Amino acid sequence: MSGKFSRGLAVADGSLDMFRANPRLAVLPLCSLLLVGSGFAVAAGIALHYGLVASLLTNDFLQYTALFVSIALTSSLGTFFNAAVAHCAFRYFDGDDPTVEEGLRAAWGHAVLSLSGRSPPRRWYRPVHP
Repeated sequence: MSGKFSRGLAVADGSLDMFRANPRLAVLPLCSLLLVGSGFAVAAGIALHYGLVASLLTNDFLQYTALFVSIALTSSLGTFFNAAVAHCAFRYFDGDDPTVEEGLRAAWGHAVLSLSGRSPPRRWYRPVHP
């Protein structure tokens, strides 16, 4: 068990090294946080504007709907930006200098493939050194 824990710490440390070497890539998790937060702010604004707060506290259907929307929003945005970070990490560990745009393009391509029902390739980025 300690081997798995130390391996996890080594991966986390390597990921932090990537952010230390390329601080501009820290924009990706920040965008995820900001978009999720603004999504919840918009949802709260709509609930307050239309007087749905009291209904959310008493109506089971609205509670489950709000729960479903919040889970869908956070998991979708989190997965998208984590895919972008993973792509940049793979490129960094291969010796490249990844960019935010490159990570977002790869995550978008991966999302389109997944939504179309096709399986993404096993290694969904192009390695620098074949």
